[in-house]
Amino acid sequence: MPVLPTVRWKWIFHHECSAFRAELKGIYPLNLQSKLSLSGMVTTNRAFDQYNVSTPEIVSNYLGSRLNYTFDNSVYWAENLRTGFRMFAGVEYQHALNQQSFTRFNLDARHYLKISNSLLLATRFSASHALG
Repeated sequence: MPVLPTVRWKWIFHHECSAFRAELKGIYPLNLQSKLSLSGMVTTNRAFDQYNVSTPEIVSNYLGSRLNYTFDNSVYWAENLRTGFRMFAGVEYQHALNQQSFTRFNLDARHYLKISNSLLLATRFSASHALG
């Protein structure tokens, strides 16, 4: 009888993560459909190995800011249904206190089109890019 090789799996990622974020936000309405918001934040991320307690925790601390533009001319058509256009664009910068800093760009656009009394077409474009 042939001997089958033993396969041993070694898991690389056993990390459990926890995050804490405190944010202070200011909103400036440009008109009835659009607004600009600026926020500052403090973020702490902790990653720890849940199977090997001798592995040290990875703690990341960030000071950051975020600038967002929101446009919303959608109208509620029925409960949880809307027609119109919504857009969210933003940039976020996180300055790391003990690791590498990064910048993130976001864009989310949604268009809701009422085709008939019982049919709604919803389209969405979403993109995000991080540098750093």
